[in-house]
Order: sequence, then structure tokens, then C-alpha cells
Amino acid sequence: MCTKKVKFDKKRPFDSVYELFTYLRGPKGCPWDKEQGFDDYLTYLKGEIQELENSETGSEKIEESLDVFFNALMLLICIDDEEGVPISKQLSLLYQKYFERHPHVFGGEKASTPADVEKIWQQVKDKERTDR
Repeated sequence: MCTKKVKFDKKRPFDSVYELFTYLRGPKGCPWDKEQGFDDYLTYLKGEIQELENSETGSEKIEESLDVFFNALMLLICIDDEEGVPISKQLSLLYQKYFERHPHVFGGEKASTPADVEKIWQQVKDKERTDR
């Protein structure tokens, strides 16, 4: 009998999934999930990417994409658990990174072709490297 303490909320799908995954690793969660660490999920992610690459039908692609997502999110949860960097901070870094890599959308740069975008993208990445 399932007695899970989390429920799926259609209005908050990401939050619902995150709550489920963190519950699995929590005190009343799954012994196997609690035992897995960053390196384990990285290994699983690599395997799931292979399965995604080999998927052929739409339903296979969805299933394998969700498995990739599960393992990628579990990596972030492990970073929170193992390194103390909360998911909110990690997602803030992701947001900032991709916001800044799109100055042709959110800033004054102009890009009318995918090639223009790639050039701008590389310039931003190069600047990020020199700023570190």
C-alpha cells in the first residue's frame, strides 16, 4: 500500500517532482535512493542517455527523456545533500547563465540567424572564461 506524503500538483509540476525525489532520499524514503550519491547518479545518467539515443518511438523518447531528467535532477539533489548548495541556488545559477548567454534576446545584441546566435554564444562563453 502506498502511503507517500507527497502529491502531484498540476499547477506546480516541477515542485511536485522535486518533492517526490527529495522524499525518496529523506528519512522515510527509499533505502536504495538514500544510499545513492552523485557518482552513482552520474553513472546512471550516462546509461540513460545511451538509452535515449537508441529510442525510436515517441513514447520511448518520452520515457528515456524522463529517466535522463530523473538522474539529472538527482545529481542536483545530491549536490544539495553532499555539498550544501540548495537547489534554489543551483537553479538561480542556471537561470543567470542562460539569461546572460542570450543577449540577443534580453540585451542589445542583434542576431537574425542561428549562426549569429552561435557567434554571440561563443563570445559570451569566452568572456565567462576570462572572468573566472
